[in-house]
Amino acid sequence: MAGNEWRTGPYPLGAHKEEDGIRFAFVSRSDQCGVILYDRESGKRLRKLSFLEEERVGNIWSKQVADVDPSRVSYQFYEGERIVADPYARVFLGKAPYGKPREEKSLKAGFPAQAFDWGADACPRLDYEDSIVYLLHVRGFTKHASSGVSHKGTFLGVVEKIPYLKELGVTTLEFQPVYEFLEAVEEPVGASVSPYAPLLPDPASKKAVKLNYWGYQKGYYYAPKGGYAAGSDPVEEMKEMVKALHREKMEAILQFYFPGDVPKRQIPDILLYWVQEYHVDGFHVMGEGLPVDMIAGEEGLADVKLWFFDLSEGSYATEQKGKRRLAYYRDEFLYDMRRYLKGDSDMLSAVLYHMRANPQGRGRINFLTNYYGFTMMDLVSYDEKHNEDNGEENRDGTVYNQSWNCGAEGPTRKRQVMALRLKQYKNAMCMLFL
Repeated sequence: MAGNEWRTGPYPLGAHKEEDGIRFAFVSRSDQCGVILYDRESGKRLRKLSFLEEERVGNIWSKQVADVDPSRVSYQFYEGERIVADPYARVFLGKAPYGKPREEKSLKAGFPAQAFDWGADACPRLDYEDSIVYLLHVRGFTKHASSGVSHKGTFLGVVEKIPYLKELGVTTLEFQPVYEFLEAVEEPVGASVSPYAPLLPDPASKKAVKLNYWGYQKGYYYAPKGGYAAGSDPVEEMKEMVKALHREKMEAILQFYFPGDVPKRQIPDILLYWVQEYHVDGFHVMGEGLPVDMIAGEEGLADVKLWFFDLSEGSYATEQKGKRRLAYYRDEFLYDMRRYLKGDSDMLSAVLYHMRANPQGRGRINFLTNYYGFTMMDLVSYDEKHNEDNGEENRDGTVYNQSWNCGAEGPTRKRQVMALRLKQYKNAMCMLFL
C-alpha cells in the first residue's frame, strides 16, 4: 500500500477530533458501511459517507473528514441497512427519559462539549484497612422523596448526599454500572427476558416494557449513562461527582460487567479511559472469562484498586509488592458470618478465619448483604425469599440465604420478635465492622 493510504490508520476505534476535522474508525465485515452525520441541534441528517476499499485495514474501516466541526454534529455508523451506534462513543446526545424503550438506532453519538476543569483534583489512594465501602445505584440511591435532594436519581443527587455519607463514616463509594446501556425493552406480555423485570405492562398493545435496572449487560462502555444526569451533559456531571468526592478524600469505584463476547484486549483500554478521563479510583470488574492478568498487568492501572471474584491464577494475581491494590470480592464471609449470626453449630473456626484473613499482597472486601440478595432487614425478617412481585415468579435470586426470621415471617407487630430482630441487626453490623 503506497502513499498516504495509511495516513489515518485503523486505531483508535470510534470517532476522534483531529486538527482538521474528525477521524472515524469502524469495525465491520461488510463492504457496505460508512458514517451518517447529523446536525447536532436539529438532528437533521447532513451527509452519508461510505467507506472506500482503500480505507480498509483488515475489518477496520477508517476515514478522515476534514470539513466538519465536531461541536456541531452528531453521528452514527451504518452497515448495509442497519444503523449502528458507535460502541466507542464518548457521549450520546439527546437525553431520553429513563425507562422508555429505545433501540440502538436511536443513539446518536457526539463529542464532549468542552474541557473539564479538574483544578487540584487528586485521588485519595486509601489503604484497604482504612476503607468503609458503600455500594449504591445512582438512580435508586436518591430517587425517592425521602432522600431530600434536589436532583433525584442522578450524579448530582449523589453529590448532595456526600455530607450524609461522611457522617456514616463512608470512605469509598462503589457504583453499580454507570456506563450507557439500554435499560428498557419491549417484549410480548408474559415473555420472560431475565434479567429484565416488568415495568409498564400494556395489555392493549400486548407488549410490556421490561427494565434491566442494575445494568449488568453489554453496554457502551466509554460513555456515562445519560439517564443518570440531571441535565443534558452526563460527562460534565459524572466528572463533577468524582471531583466532589475527591475534595472530601472519598473514592469512586466503578462496577463494570463484561459478557464473554467483549474482546478481552479491549477491557484494560476501557478501564484506563475512565481513569484518565474521569479520575476514578478503581474498578470492581465482573463478567465471564475475565483476563485478570491482562487487566492487573496494565501499567496505566498500576495505582488504582481492582476488585475481582477470582485472583487464583497468574503472577499479578498472586504476588504483589508495596501498596495493595488487588482485592477479592466474593461471598465466603457473607455466608459463614450469616450462619454464625443465626446460631448454627461448629462455625467458630470459620469466623476466626475470616476475622484474621488479611493477605499481605491483596485485600478482601467483606460484606454481609449485597444487591443480589437479602437486605440486612430481610436477613433478620425472612426464612425464605419472597420476590413474587417482580414478575419472575420468585425464581430470581438465591434460595441459599442463611437467614432467620426471628420467630415470624415478614412484617410483624410482636414486640419480642421486633426486639430480637433489632438485636440481630446490631450484632451483624458489629461483626462486619469489627
